[in-house]
Amino acid sequence: MSTTHERPGVYSSYDASSVVYGGTGTLVVGAVGYAAEGEALTATQFTAAADADALYGADSSAETSLPDIVRMALKNGASSVVAVPAAVGTSPAVSDYTAALEVLAGWEDISVVICDTGDADVHAALLTHVTECSAARKERIAVVGGTASDGTAELLERALALNSERMVLVAPVSTNSDGAAMETGALAAAAVAGAIADESDPAIPLGGAALSGLSGLSAPIPTMCWIC
Repeated sequence: MSTTHERPGVYSSYDASSVVYGGTGTLVVGAVGYAAEGEALTATQFTAAADADALYGADSSAETSLPDIVRMALKNGASSVVAVPAAVGTSPAVSDYTAALEVLAGWEDISVVICDTGDADVHAALLTHVTECSAARKERIAVVGGTASDGTAELLERALALNSERMVLVAPVSTNSDGAAMETGALAAAAVAGAIADESDPAIPLGGAALSGLSGLSAPIPTMCWIC
């Protein structure tokens, strides 16, 4: 059973099923982030969100973690997600994310990369990652989200700092089940990444695309995506 909520420019589907598998798209998403369990800097490819939940566990103190963004990418159309824990049981540093991205660099078939944080320094590491992968003929883009405190000026500053056709910045952040704004836009970015992966070409426009699994948006405006 599912219902669909719509507002101008934004389409969000809600599915009552708790079983989430990869979509019908052919593109693979790479993901880095925090995990409560598992082995740091070890890549695992998932086609079912339940497998990521089982391997990485749950941590009630973490608003968004690696299994959350894996689930969101799969729910929105990614055929599979290659996930790499940047750290296990402790908050990752920027250097941990960089090390996890180095593991992803060894994979040939990843088209879109995401992370579980709104940290600008981590986003800069993703920019370095996709740029270096492109130079190695492993073309991929990264999709990132800002933070709840970002207004238009802050988002423009983020876009200028990234300034690459291989980076997509998503705003505003999503809300939790209580309607409160989440600290980062990582879930919204993962949903957009899944929608991109559901297409045959990452350059296909996403106007009118349905984003599943989001409770809502933190601002009453359409979701904005910048190709930086």
